[in-house]
Amino acid sequence: DEAQIYKIETEGDLMRFLLDWCSPAPPRWKMFVSTEKAREQVLERDPTLASLFDQVVQEEKLYNAKIDFLTFAREYSGLEIAPYVYDSPWRFTNEFLNAWDFSSGVIWNEKAIKHFGEPQDTSEWPPPAEFTELGQHRTPF
Repeated sequence: DEAQIYKIETEGDLMRFLLDWCSPAPPRWKMFVSTEKAREQVLERDPTLASLFDQVVQEEKLYNAKIDFLTFAREYSGLEIAPYVYDSPWRFTNEFLNAWDFSSGVIWNEKAIKHFGEPQDTSEWPPPAEFTELGQHRTPF
């Protein structure tokens, strides 16, 4: 039985994750970033995401949707977000992503670990371009 890691590598992946694994957020979260501004920011980077973004909004999963971790953990052994999607609106609309500060992952099933070895050198700064394509550290203000 092959352990699966769910990978979020693009804004489209993030929106599909919200649609597939999250429940709608309470109404009180809907005040922090306007839907129109959020849509504009996403489509400025990738116009092909319009219908996916609209579906996220329609299902009320843009603002702090709650991850159904119990169900998710039954199907996946871990979650990886790389490169980190720092750009607005995501960092300011979803609590789980706001707490996730850099490209990384989490594993809760040891079957997902293929090899234990020496840690890799992470001293290179700034990180290579392939890890910062989406993260330009923009803010919505």
